Amino acid sequence: MRIFLYLILLFCGFWSSSQTVDERLAIQFYESNEFEKAENIFKKLYKKRSHSALVYEYYLNTLIALENGKDAERLVETHLKKTQKILVCVLI
Repeated sequence: MRIFLYLILLFCGFWSSSQTVDERLAIQFYESNEFEKAENIFKKLYKKRSHSALVYEYYLNTLIALENGKDAERLVETHLKKTQKILVCVLI
């Protein structure tokens, strides 16, 4: 049983580290003021994991830095809808 748990933890560790590589790359682009490159990665990450506050904040700030107000507004609206659904599920 212990071996099975160790294998699951090992697999989860590899899987989660591969996801954070994209986050690190996007943040690096963001910090280098390469907002177009950062936007592409953050958009993909947000579609995969919209519940991530880190991805949401950086993606929103990237859109604002690119002066893309319409997409930033849409992002906020959709994020609010998604988080309200999660909140309702938690409260029930």
